[in-house]
Order: sequence, then structure tokens, then C-alpha cells
Amino acid sequence: MSAHADRRCFHTYLVLEHVGDEIEQALRTGGWANHGADPAAVMAAIRGLQRVRTAQEGERAYNEVLDAIGHNHSGWLYDAAGPAAGVLVAVIRATQGRPRRTAIEILIDCLAWVRPGQQFIDADGHTRSVKAALRDAVAGLEPALHIIAATSDTVPLGVSAKNLLEALHKHDG
Repeated sequence: MSAHADRRCFHTYLVLEHVGDEIEQALRTGGWANHGADPAAVMAAIRGLQRVRTAQEGERAYNEVLDAIGHNHSGWLYDAAGPAAGVLVAVIRATQGRPRRTAIEILIDCLAWVRPGQQFIDADGHTRSVKAALRDAVAGLEPALHIIAATSDTVPLGVSAKNLLEALHKHDG
């Protein structure tokens, strides 16, 4: 299969019907305050992430999201990182370029910073491991991440995809 066909396959894989609505619904129902986060800050940060166009905006969005779901400067995640994992994956699926790369970079740090035993209550009222939620969300992207890494391995997006795959497997178990 040619690189062009791989990219088309990848693009098709990532385009989800109504993904913007899914992101908004997840933002509204994330229970952010119950997980140590300010709901307004999470919503503003994720919405800002989707609008990133420049490297400077990407850096700002990265910091705003990590500040909303944790304490960025100390590498301490709030339990809100659990429900945020699915939202970040939806952003990766719904966007391209800088927003996608920034969301990938956020997930890399979340996998590295999650604490053993950290839990949250999911939308169905079940207690869930933050680590498991992060890993499950990223694992669901694994086929697409392999394609991004293989077709873009010398550009920042491809490098970020490769790094997220490495982080996923580094933090196995």
C-alpha cells in the first residue's frame, strides 16, 4: 500500500461522524468538579486545544489542558485525567496538525504522571482506575498512531505519535 493510500486510510479511520458533538457532550458530562478540576477551566482548555494553529498556541493549549486536569508544573494529575483521556482521544480523531499533536503530547505526560491507585467515578457511576482509562483510550488509537508514526516519522506529529506508543508500552501493567 502506498504512503498516500495509508494516509487516506488513516484519515478515514480518524473521521468520526458527529465527533464535535461527542466532545461537547463529554465536556458537559465529565463530572470535572467531582474529580478535582474546575469545569470551566477544563471546557475552555479543551475548546482552546481544538483551535490551535501556531506553535505558540499549541504550547499555551498544552499548559492550559494540563493545568485544568492536574498541576502541570509538578506533574501531578487530578483524577479528572481519567475522563479527560476520552476527550483528548476524540480531539485527536477530530483534528489534524497542531491540535492533534498537542493532544498526543498531553497524553504522553498523563501516562507518565498518573499515580498508582488513582481512581475516578465514570459517567455510569463505576469506580475506574485513571491509569486504565488513559491506557484504554490510547490503546484504542494504537493502529492510527502506528500509521501516523510510519508515514510522518521525520515530522513532529510522527515523532509525537511514536513517543505516545512508546509511553503506552513503557507503562504497561
